Amino acid sequence: MASEVLMPALSPTMTEGKIARWVKSEGDEVRAGDVLAEIETDKATMEVEAVDEGVLAKIVIPEGTEHVAVNTPIALIANNGEDIHELEAKAKAPPAKSEREWVALIESLRSDVERLRTERAEKTEKPAARKDPPPAPRAVRPVKAPRPIQDEWGFFDPQQCGFAALLAKLDEVTDAEDSSVQVVNR
Repeated sequence: MASEVLMPALSPTMTEGKIARWVKSEGDEVRAGDVLAEIETDKATMEVEAVDEGVLAKIVIPEGTEHVAVNTPIALIANNGEDIHELEAKAKAPPAKSEREWVALIESLRSDVERLRTERAEKTEKPAARKDPPPAPRAVRPVKAPRPIQDEWGFFDPQQCGFAALLAKLDEVTDAEDSSVQVVNR
């Protein structure tokens, strides 16, 4: 008795595929495990292996056919000596979808896409703005006035100024006409 080779579901979500290439031709002997065809999905290309032994009696879906539904008969394997003409009558290709069916499918997909976009937009919306008053400004610390780098008598205090400032002040003093500089060691 002849057996049908069905379009396999290569993943749990697969609903249709493409017959990329037939490895075996009609009339070729087939053993269990032989590669019959290559099937393409949107993600991968896989090989279809024979489950039964016999002769590849009929290729129902030709090479290059796209949108072949899962579990659709794609070929027939006959036992040796079986009448191929009887099998050909049994293995007719499934009817192609009409234009009206394709339009309905596309419209259904469009509505699904719009629904998913709306759901995604709702999920990514920012949460409502808080109605709490803004936090009060922080209190500003008063800034201390810098201590003078000279003491009350006009002498430099090296503990109160940096070395660079001290050198700059010394340059000012030596450039002045009155170059009477007193060095005080405290």
